[in-house]
Amino acid sequence: MVLVRRFQDDRIWLALTPGATAGARVGPADGSERALEVARLSSGETEVVILADPDVADEMRGVAMPLALGLS
Repeated sequence: MVLVRRFQDDRIWLALTPGATAGARVGPADGSERALEVARLSSGETEVVILADPDVADEMRGVAMPLALGLS
């Protein structure tokens, strides 16, 4: 994943919720309980949430919203 390479941290999660169905989360199995939300965007019935480990969350905020927009 491009974000993992750019921020040199694999503790990044993407959560996609299309409409009223249960969403899917992509990212490592461990560590999500510490994750901070860096971007959230709803477009129509789709919601995209990007979460990251606190060590990279502040640095990611500048690129997370454009990414969420592209994914929505």
